[in-house]
Amino acid sequence: MARAIRTLGLPSRTAACVKLVHEGLSQAQIAEKLGISIKAVETSLKPGRFEAISEFGMTDDEVMPLPLDRGIFGSLSREAVRRRTTVQKLVLQILASVAEDDLFAAVLDDPDA
Repeated sequence: MARAIRTLGLPSRTAACVKLVHEGLSQAQIAEKLGISIKAVETSLKPGRFEAISEFGMTDDEVMPLPLDRGIFGSLSREAVRRRTTVQKLVLQILASVAEDDLFAAVLDDPDA
């Protein structure tokens, strides 16, 4: 495995990419800011590449890989930034709220409920 390259004062490029996504930058803006290709940014942001999450307040055993497409991840990232949390913590909070209040039918737009 390749050695991590410190970027923007963070332990790796992935950490820097995650941080910049949380700040609302597009992949093209991140690539330009870091001096890397858009393909490198996309690779860093692939679901399952979460070594950067500890920089945002989660330990490795709290990290849950989320197979999300970029659009959904971007929406969640913007909301997570607004709430000063991580995407993973926001997703867990949403899931807990849906389960606790039995909102499955409402969230999934179930016509039979």
